[in-house]
Amino acid sequence: MEFPPQFLTEPKIYVIAQTKPNRLSMDDAIAEILGEHTSDAWTAATIGEDDASVLTAFAAKTCYQSYGSGRNMQEHIEQLLSSYHGSTLAHFSMTFLITQVSRSLTHELVRHGIGTAYSQLSQRYVNESNVRFVIPPLYLAHLQAAEMSGSVKAMKDAQQFMQGWMNMCFREQAYYQATVEEIMQWPEIQSLSARSDRLKAAREAARNSLPNAAETAIVVTANNRSLRHMIEMRASRYADAEICRLFDLIFQKAREIAPRIYEDFNTIEVPGKPYLVEHESKWRKV
Repeated sequence: MEFPPQFLTEPKIYVIAQTKPNRLSMDDAIAEILGEHTSDAWTAATIGEDDASVLTAFAAKTCYQSYGSGRNMQEHIEQLLSSYHGSTLAHFSMTFLITQVSRSLTHELVRHGIGTAYSQLSQRYVNESNVRFVIPPLYLAHLQAAEMSGSVKAMKDAQQFMQGWMNMCFREQAYYQATVEEIMQWPEIQSLSARSDRLKAAREAARNSLPNAAETAIVVTANNRSLRHMIEMRASRYADAEICRLFDLIFQKAREIAPRIYEDFNTIEVPGKPYLVEHESKWRKV
């Protein structure tokens, strides 16, 4: 079944920023505190290592003034995870632009308030007359299963259900448009001198008619300690299916940027939910 362009099936994420440690400044600080020999040893140990590992290791070694000795980077990061020295992970952050997700998803996402920052599309300021809608993963899975079953009735029923849901979204969208136009004529609104204020007042009231499936966009910043916890909680069989799918993508991006920080995670197929994967860490709640 083909969907009109107003209906979305996959989230999109963009890594728009990440912490960049100043390695030269690190070298200078170590040389001043413990001498050139120690600084040289630290520099040699960090050649070819990713920024997240270097910053995490630097923070940890500051605690013990052990920059020039000890384990190699892989062993050191594993030791930090296994000993739950989680504060060292929080110095490195990533920022994502997330699009093609629903308001249902972001209502759950913003519950993660520690070590995170959020900036989300405002329905008060943005005209939602052409808003798109996110199809729940379970609806897609049901439709796919019906189409693969070979049963004409099952396929017809699934397609009728999907069409009915899409028609509901179209009706709510049309009602939103009509509501904004009507409110703009009310005397309470006309008393506002600026047209932008009148539009904002109309949209903030009319948005209540839009379903939770309405698309939104959000910028999310999280440090590695918080992000590990979010992945543990949301890339899980017990999480909402849409947010689970999103955090599968976030995990993949995070592992590319900080492979050592996330290498203790295992990927598991979810029984009964072939449209989801779960990422489980060896060291939970670091």
